[in-house]
Amino acid sequence: HTNANCKCGRNYPLVKKIEGRVQDFIVTKDGSLMPHISWAHDMEWTGIKQIQLLQEKQGKLRIQVVKNDSFSESEVIAHLHKIYEPRFKGLCDLHISFVNHIERTKRGKYQFLIQKLPIEFIGSSYIKRGN
Repeated sequence: HTNANCKCGRNYPLVKKIEGRVQDFIVTKDGSLMPHISWAHDMEWTGIKQIQLLQEKQGKLRIQVVKNDSFSESEVIAHLHKIYEPRFKGLCDLHISFVNHIERTKRGKYQFLIQKLPIEFIGSSYIKRGN
């Protein structure tokens, strides 16, 4: 917070900057940040048991899938492209891989997005931290 007073005259601390959980965003090719939260509802589709998004490079997203045995890999791939491509509108390349299981965090929680980019909020875009 900051020591400045509110224009309304009340003497309460003002918040200088609000920082969200930037690791819950996907960084697109143009550097904008896209939230992933609402996308989990798409996984109600029965072809997928578990799914996890992983980002290590700007504009690229790996989608790891544990699929249901009653669906082929090509059916799952087609479904995921149908869901994600309209949302990204060409701003993020997708790579889909199939895995046997998805690891949980050290605390035993399921993490939908693993964001490995060192990012910080700057308005609606990001800056790289570190290197």
